[in-house]
Amino acid sequence: MLRKVIIVFAAILVGVQVYGQQKQKEKKQYWYVGLEGGFSFSFFNSPVGEYGHNKSLGYVDHHRTGVLFKGKLFYQINESFRLETGIGYAGKGGAYRREIADIIIIDHETNDQAYEKKRFRLDYLEVPFVLGCNLKELFKIGAFKGSGIYLNTGFLLGFAVNSDIKSNYYKLQSENIGGLVEADERFRTEPFDVEKSVLPSLLLGVTFVQFEQKAYQYSISLSYQQSLGGVYKNNTFDQGSFGYQTNMSSFGLGVGVEFK
Repeated sequence: MLRKVIIVFAAILVGVQVYGQQKQKEKKQYWYVGLEGGFSFSFFNSPVGEYGHNKSLGYVDHHRTGVLFKGKLFYQINESFRLETGIGYAGKGGAYRREIADIIIIDHETNDQAYEKKRFRLDYLEVPFVLGCNLKELFKIGAFKGSGIYLNTGFLLGFAVNSDIKSNYYKLQSENIGGLVEADERFRTEPFDVEKSVLPSLLLGVTFVQFEQKAYQYSISLSYQQSLGGVYKNNTFDQGSFGYQTNMSSFGLGVGVEFK
């Protein structure tokens, strides 16, 4: 599957290069860099372990929210197309949670239900290979005041740097007036080093480039990533129906700056 993706992507790049040579643009080809930070929202595509398969336990699917940081390297082919690579860190994974019926969190006059949480954390160093198509230039979108609306397509390779399961619990303190009990939410972490060391994913997204200055410009990026295989190693567990084979989807939201 990955070989087919690479072949298709390479064919697109050849077509774009030919298109760029045929178009007489004012700006020349050049390299530039960028930085981006934001959040990743990821979830598993299939039930994972006893928490996902055994519905009698009462756990429901939930996403994991993680941080992302990226250092980007761009190659501007022409005003309509650019290539992007670089290296970044992304906190991904999935989660399960269930309500704790006899615990209500009271904080600043608001009441929140307490949950027992199981977070499957998967952290990656990621290298993207992306083709960006500037829709503003192609379709002459004059209503957008920024310098570009880039439709991004490609794939990325994720190199696993951490895998564990983080669980919460509540430490009860002394009883207060009115029957209320102080409770602190705490977490414990268990190693879960059965992740695949390299995870390829397809990528689709859009970047809005605005507030262009002479030397830099700001950007807002939205992305969707879908893994091309399972995140955990095959034949690692002997858990009967409580399998751990699942793909993963992620949404990313980032704000960055590009230095030209």
